[in-house]
Amino acid sequence: MADDKTGHGRVRIDRSELVLEIASIVIAIILATAAGQFVEHYRAGVRTHEALAQIRQEVAHDDKVLLAVRPLHRSVRAAFDATVSRTHGEQLSFDALSATFFHAAPHGFRPFGGTTTAWELARGSNVLADVPYELRSLLQTRYAELAGLQGENAAFIERLEGTPTGSQPNFFFTAVTLSLILSDVTYAEDRLVKDDAAVLRALGSAGIR
Repeated sequence: MADDKTGHGRVRIDRSELVLEIASIVIAIILATAAGQFVEHYRAGVRTHEALAQIRQEVAHDDKVLLAVRPLHRSVRAAFDATVSRTHGEQLSFDALSATFFHAAPHGFRPFGGTTTAWELARGSNVLADVPYELRSLLQTRYAELAGLQGENAAFIERLEGTPTGSQPNFFFTAVTLSLILSDVTYAEDRLVKDDAAVLRALGSAGIR
């Protein structure tokens, strides 16, 4: 910047140099802001990728467990359907009802509970804000389906364990109720298997391994 003095003692300012300095300062501020925004965007992308990777791991693990227990639940449902069909509303003792269950599941029902830790952590933050709507919708549907299945399993266990042993002589309608609940359980499991496959495909397409 020129700093020459005129004959009257005044400082003469070179306006072109002043404009250049101001422009340099403005450009520096813009570049610094852009760099900060880029770094924050990069960090947000990393957080989103990590969250989706955790969700993928959670879904893949759940799917493996579900596929392992689903045949058992179908067998229990088939056993109760057969008992209901064979009894036709006639007398069904508590022992016969118990035998129906333990013959099909001698080691217990092994209800599928699933896990939601990664999903809850991601949903409780803003890491999914930039996830495409289609993928976010698939995830919401999948975990809503899991919650529904958990409810059906709880209803079956509650009804099975809450069955009185001597207050009613005929347990036919109890068997009918259990058969209907098991129908809902196995149907929900079938839907969840499809949802898991759709979510894993979508995550794979998004580069989440």
